Amino acid sequence: MNICLFGGTFDPVHLGHVAIAKTAADRFALKQVLFCPAAVSPFKVDQRTAPYVHRFAMVALATRDDARFLVSDLESPDQESSGPNYTIDTVRMLQSRLGKSDHLYFLCGADAFLHIAKWKEPEALLSACEFIVAARPGYPLADLAAALPESMRPSKQVLKASRSLPSDSLVLPGANIHLISDTDEPASSTRIRKSKKTTQLDPVISAYIKKHKLYSVSGAKQVNSKKRTE
Repeated sequence: MNICLFGGTFDPVHLGHVAIAKTAADRFALKQVLFCPAAVSPFKVDQRTAPYVHRFAMVALATRDDARFLVSDLESPDQESSGPNYTIDTVRMLQSRLGKSDHLYFLCGADAFLHIAKWKEPEALLSACEFIVAARPGYPLADLAAALPESMRPSKQVLKASRSLPSDSLVLPGANIHLISDTDEPASSTRIRKSKKTTQLDPVISAYIKKHKLYSVSGAKQVNSKKRTE
C-alpha cells in the first residue's frame, strides 16, 4: 500500500494544501495521505503560530471529505520524546508501524525542500522514503537537485543538462524525488494570515478561525514554546 506523510505547519490549512494532497494521491495511487501538523516548525521557531490543537482541528475539518486523508499526531507536543521532534524520527516511527508491503512517500512544498540539506540526517531521510515536492508551474526540477546534500548532489554539468529535460522525477542513488506543479489552487498560509482574506480557505475553516479568533489583529495567537528542527 502506498502511504504518504504530508508534513507542515498548516497555519492555517488552506485549499492549496488539499489540492496538492489530492494531486499526489491520484498520481501516485496513494491509499492514505497522513497530514502531520508540526508542533513547531524548525524554520519558524521565532514566529507566532496558532496553538497546535487548533491547527490539528482545522486539518481534520479540511480533510473530512476524502477517505484517503487522515490526520496524524506523530508530531504532537504531547508525544514523549527524549529530544527534538526530528522529521527523520517521525518517518522512522511511522515506518515501524507499517507493513512490509507498504511504500512510504513524503509530501512537502518546494520552499521547504530547498532546506533539505539542513534537516537532520538528510541522506537517511531521502533514502527512507520517496519525496513528492509541490511547486508552482514551471518550477525547475534542477533547483531541487541543487538543494540536495552535497554528497548526493549531481554535478554542475548534470544539473545544467537537466534544466532542458521535460522530466518531473529525479532518480539518484539513495533518493527518488517527484515534482508536481499542475495543481490549480495556489495559496499561501502567510498571505492568508496577513490579509485576513478567506477566499483560499474552506468555509468551515474560515468559520473556525473566526470563532476562535486565531488570527486577529489583537494578537490572539499563541506562541508554541517547544522547539524542534527537521
